[in-house]
Amino acid sequence: MKQSLSFFAALLFCIPIFAQDSVKVAVKKMEMRKYPIAKVGEASRAMSLGEGNGLVMVLPNTEAKMVSKIWTKQLKELKAKVNTNKQDEIFGDNAAIAGIGSGVDVYTKITQMGSDVEVVAFFSTEDGFVQSEKMVNEFRNAKDLLLNLDKNVSIAKVTDELEMEQKSLKRVEKDQKELEGDLASYRSSVEKKKKEIIELEQKAVDNQKMQVTKKEDIAKQIKKVTAVMDELKKY
Repeated sequence: MKQSLSFFAALLFCIPIFAQDSVKVAVKKMEMRKYPIAKVGEASRAMSLGEGNGLVMVLPNTEAKMVSKIWTKQLKELKAKVNTNKQDEIFGDNAAIAGIGSGVDVYTKITQMGSDVEVVAFFSTEDGFVQSEKMVNEFRNAKDLLLNLDKNVSIAKVTDELEMEQKSLKRVEKDQKELEGDLASYRSSVEKKKKEIIELEQKAVDNQKMQVTKKEDIAKQIKKVTAVMDELKKY
């Protein structure tokens, strides 16, 4: 029994260590990400209904068009009727957001700022705009939505990069195949040239032999010509 208690006590002691290690691994993975998790802040900003408390997030090296498309999809998944109003806000009408409400109106300004994109989201409820001091739980859930947007945007950017790199890989692989084809062609040409060289070398040898024979024929013919000329001189 004492051994069992000792083992249980040791296990309880190890659990916090395992938990800390898991957290460290998770943090390390986040640090290694090309696109770190965005920070969500809070600010009072002008919007279509006047002045409102909004959640603010900046996404670096991003296109506003991509962010707007992904955010619109998220709002539709929350059963909101989505459109763009005259103030260039993305308006999600009557969104059902867990932890906030079933009839939440979401007004979002997505602005391109150089290479970055600023997202300001206003969550309008029956009790007013969601804010951290008076609506702690609601604010946390609204923040999670923006963090999910950040995650989805990061995934989309990495996916685009993957597609681009895969296309580059295909081009490089195509170049490699062309080089391999060229090499095979060169080797084939070399083999043909080798055969031609062997044939030419044999022809050269045959030619030299024929020249020896012809020189002998010439010598014989010269003797015949000389003999005939000598005969001609007799007359």
